[in-house]
Order: sequence, then C-alpha cells, then structure tokens
Amino acid sequence: MGKRKNTKLRIAIQGIATSFHEVAAFSFFGKSIETVECLSFHRLCEALKSGEADHAVMAIENSIAGSILPNYFLLQQNHFSIHGELYLPIHMHLMALPGVGMHDIRQIESHPMAIRQCAEFLHALPGVAIRESEDTAFSARRIRDEKLKDTAAVANEQAAKKFGLHILERRIETHKKNFTRFLMLSREANGLGANKA
Repeated sequence: MGKRKNTKLRIAIQGIATSFHEVAAFSFFGKSIETVECLSFHRLCEALKSGEADHAVMAIENSIAGSILPNYFLLQQNHFSIHGELYLPIHMHLMALPGVGMHDIRQIESHPMAIRQCAEFLHALPGVAIRESEDTAFSARRIRDEKLKDTAAVANEQAAKKFGLHILERRIETHKKNFTRFLMLSREANGLGANKA
C-alpha cells in the first residue's frame, strides 16, 4: 500500500459540515484535519474499520436525551480503542429560509437526538409535523437546496450561517445546560497527540 500524500488526520464524523460531530472533531483534534462525512453511525464504523479514516468521533450520551444505546452496541461489536472524550455544550436553534416566519412552518426536521433534546418546545407547536433526518446540518442544507418555505430545521448556529438560514428561535433545547459526550475512537491502542480542549 502506497503512502498517503495528505498528511492530515482523517476523522470520521456522523453528519456533514457544521454538524455537532464536526464541531466536536475540531474541538478535540484541532482545525487541521480532514473530515470523513458519514450519514449513519454504521457508516462511521465502516470508515474507521476500513482505514478510510484514522479516527472517529462518536456521540455516546446526552444530558437531556440520555444514552445512545445503539452506539454502545456498535462499540462492543467493533472493539475500537477509546482514546479520549469530549463534553460539548449543545445549543439548538430553529431555522428556516430568510423571509419565512413561524406562521409559515408546517414541518420541522432534524436528527432524532436533536428532536428529543427539544421535545418540550417542538410538542408545544400546534399543527406542525416533526420529521427525523440523518443529521442536523443535513436538514439545514436540504431546506436551502430544495428552497422549502414550509419547513424549519433544528441545528446549530454554524449550520444557519453556512446554509444561509434565518434563526427563528434560539436555544430551544428543553434544558439550557445541555451537553453531549463524544468518544474519540481508533482501530489500534496508540496515542493521538491531540488537543483535548
């Protein structure tokens, strides 16, 4: 196998650019990394196992929504080494296309864990359907790409900025002290040399 020209660490994340997994990856490893975007945790494990990624970032529990039990099963199944952890403050915002108001919203979409973290706010909205998606940032991008004027996403401020969305409501998480615990994974038991910010 030939040597890689790119010497940047490749980090598998669940989601796309501006997802909470990307924020966690940058916080732990620094900005000089290459992210490998995966739309499921199964895909994330495959990327790490196959060598497509050097390390992976995996959410394991949230202070509101609780443990992500399927991820414990994936860890058990794959025997990855855990090299570190990061507790990331999570701020959820409701966002839509510019010019769209709350009265226009008929559907809200986001990752299932984000929906659980904002359940109190979301269930108080009359006549609005809640739809689960692969990722918080993916939902924001879909609204922009498909120009959805009746749909809002629950995601972070970085996603709103990147995809040109307007924040309708800030900090909609049920409890304001909202944290997610992320694990830093690798195939082998060796050191990372990462910034544990």
